[in-house]
Amino acid sequence: MAAIAVLLACAGCSTQGDPPEPTTGAVESPASSADPIAESSTEPDDDPATPAPTLPADLPEPLADLVTEPVYPEAAREFTHDGAAAFIQYVMDASNWADATGDASFLIDFCSEESEYCKSVANRAIMVASGEVTRFGGVVTADITSIELYSEESDALIGLSARLDPYVDVDAKQLILAESEGGAVDAVFHAEFRDNQWRLLAAGDTP
Repeated sequence: MAAIAVLLACAGCSTQGDPPEPTTGAVESPASSADPIAESSTEPDDDPATPAPTLPADLPEPLADLVTEPVYPEAAREFTHDGAAAFIQYVMDASNWADATGDASFLIDFCSEESEYCKSVANRAIMVASGEVTRFGGVVTADITSIELYSEESDALIGLSARLDPYVDVDAKQLILAESEGGAVDAVFHAEFRDNQWRLLAAGDTP
């Protein structure tokens, strides 16, 4: 990989050798252009005759129309099974909001800096916020399947079954970037309880 990078970096490098032989005799001047600006101009990339892309009629509703701004629940201010369950539901709501609006702050505020799950959601949110991607459909929901509380560490392992609705990602030119029929996955989330609120440490698929 490093060798390829060096090769690409030097693709425009010149090699030294014997200087070229000097030319003799008159050099013809290029014919002058009647309109140098017109000759130097290029045709626009977009052909006005090309019709704009048309999205499928059965496209799901925009994700932004399917979600609401998340609010951290009061139930998630307790180190209990109900508190842990309420927190995971909040994580799902905050993740949906990030994918819909590009605002991942509602999730990041309750995440460890090392959480790869939160980093992944935040990276997708950057693309949404910049207008590069708009998601249609794709609501994520979760059913809690198990909760194990550990009092000494004030943390918990929360098992869940997460479901993703079918979705289509569209770019700023109304071209389809990705689409999925959705699906389900079993996962375990690791969270800790500090200062009367939960924080997500990690998340992963169950083996």
